[in-house]
Amino acid sequence: MPLHRLRGRGGRDCPAGLPGLRVEAIDAGTVLHVKNTAAQPLTAFLVEMVDYPGSTFSYWFDELPAGVAPAAERPFQVANQLPGAVPDSVKMQAAIFADGSTAGVPAKVAQLLDRRRVLRDVTRDLVSRLSSAADKPSAIAALRQLAGSAPAASRSAIVRVLDSLVNGSLESTLADLRKTESALAASKPPL
Repeated sequence: MPLHRLRGRGGRDCPAGLPGLRVEAIDAGTVLHVKNTAAQPLTAFLVEMVDYPGSTFSYWFDELPAGVAPAAERPFQVANQLPGAVPDSVKMQAAIFADGSTAGVPAKVAQLLDRRRVLRDVTRDLVSRLSSAADKPSAIAALRQLAGSAPAASRSAIVRVLDSLVNGSLESTLADLRKTESALAASKPPL
């Protein structure tokens, strides 16, 4: 399979401070190989297809508190084959590191932070709702109703929690949500 290489930390086509990106076409989609070239863990990034007429592609990553360790490379497989077909159009746009430093297009960094704020607010709301739920079936029903009326920005988080609740216990789902809420509250830069 052909590989396209972009070097991070000021390399070709990759602004200073951004993680490295290598795009690999595979039969079932595309693999985005992201290399953290910073001294801090990479906790969030945005990869987008830019300057490609008629099509869009975005891949958002946000993992607190661990992220991608310094000097580590991690593959991210996506089902979309288009990024692998046009790797020159796929760019690392923004990054957030564990110490609160950021890199990339300022408007894209702002989008990453806005997504974190939405996730924090949704997580707090879900903790409150599940804490007051009488039992698992009523909690599931409440989350299904909430997911049906939620804005798109928060719907995917609600659906993930709903899946966790359906496949696990109310207590374990609530514990996971509280852990996520704590990580978001402690994230840098402050929300």
